[in-house]
Amino acid sequence: LFRSASNGTTSDYTSNGWQSSHFGGGIFETEAATLVADNKSITYGEALPIYTYRKTAGETIYGTPNLTSTATSNSNAGNYTITIAKGSVENKNVTYTNGTLTINKAPLTITAKNYTIKKGDPLPSFGVDYSGFVKNQSNSSLSTQPTVTCSVN
Repeated sequence: LFRSASNGTTSDYTSNGWQSSHFGGGIFETEAATLVADNKSITYGEALPIYTYRKTAGETIYGTPNLTSTATSNSNAGNYTITIAKGSVENKNVTYTNGTLTINKAPLTITAKNYTIKKGDPLPSFGVDYSGFVKNQSNSSLSTQPTVTCSVN
């Protein structure tokens, strides 16, 4: 059997007496289909996800759409468009809806170090410990360095 891009939907044919056996491998449907890129979320430092999609309306889709994003493994925290496009989809009447990749900031913990001094001793130079840097980053990656103060009587 053949596939036709302009001969109607399955319901058009079945209402005119066609049986499911007439469709063989299927036909191109003119009933609109909608493909939506799934939204994804990761934390900075994690691998990029595999982009997926779903069909939210319409007939069977023949082929696979193309899913891409401008985000890379080095992209900063923020939102990036997941673009869904025709790819190898053979259907003619398809609407594509993009999704969003959200890269969340990695959690970082900064803790003031503990110090013990005797009365009358000078105050030490206070420091901090860091936990949570990813991708070989260090405190030099921070736009503002932490400061530690102490009021001693």
